[in-house]
Amino acid sequence: MPWYVYSLLASALFAIVPLQKRRCKDSPKDVMFWSSVFATCLTLVLFPFLEFPDLNLFYLGAIFAGLTGVFGGVLQFKLSERNMGRTLPVQLPVQILACFIFYCLLHPAYYSTISGYGIYIACSSIFVLMILSQFLRKSDNTIVGLITVTPVSLLFAVIIVYYKLIMEMIPGNPSNVILAYILVHYFTVAMCFLIENILNKESTIAISESLTSSSLLIAVLYVFGYYFLFSAVYYASNPAFAITFNLLIPVWIKLYSVVVKKYDDASLKVALIMLLAFSILIIAA
Repeated sequence: MPWYVYSLLASALFAIVPLQKRRCKDSPKDVMFWSSVFATCLTLVLFPFLEFPDLNLFYLGAIFAGLTGVFGGVLQFKLSERNMGRTLPVQLPVQILACFIFYCLLHPAYYSTISGYGIYIACSSIFVLMILSQFLRKSDNTIVGLITVTPVSLLFAVIIVYYKLIMEMIPGNPSNVILAYILVHYFTVAMCFLIENILNKESTIAISESLTSSSLLIAVLYVFGYYFLFSAVYYASNPAFAITFNLLIPVWIKLYSVVVKKYDDASLKVALIMLLAFSILIIAA
């Protein structure tokens, strides 16, 4: 499949996650812990199909991605407590710009191929999308919010570029290698939360039927979502193009709310314009 199909599928799955979290009444930390455990188990089921490269840098990247995921999750908890939960329009532009710049700097061969009208149209579409995302819905696009989320955004950009460069060095079936990467990633996340629960005497590991069902669904969404995202990054000429599609997450939520006739404060007009800009990006890139 073309890289943009993978990106579209990833953004659609990631859009379901916040909808599911809204229905979940359990502790966010418990949901993150159990979803990471279930995600690890889900990829372990596919163990016969996984390919584990003989390259230490691959595992270093996957572990670092897991640690960054834990850090980002804890940060999101803190932002939610301060009523600053809507930071996606702030995070993504930083990630996209940093990802594009880092990849050009670390992969000079790509920079030398940048020519023609197509790349300029694609970059213009991305710039328009980043601007439109600021007007799609009410968000925490303040200076304080930007400063708060920038470290995680930069770390995520580094991880994506690192992953892209490492995957270009690894032979074998990309799908099987990507699933192995996801296994190591979520095993790291699960172990971090398990250690945190053990060391923190005030923290307990809870489990219930509702927590199990919610965490299991979120685990499935994350495993397949990251599989599609990492596949898109692998096949895209520049990883920034792939992660730009995450700007579609609030658009999908808005369109879903229109279909089921639920209130959502996002602008339908801006959402439709963003879809048009994405169509131009797909054609140009």
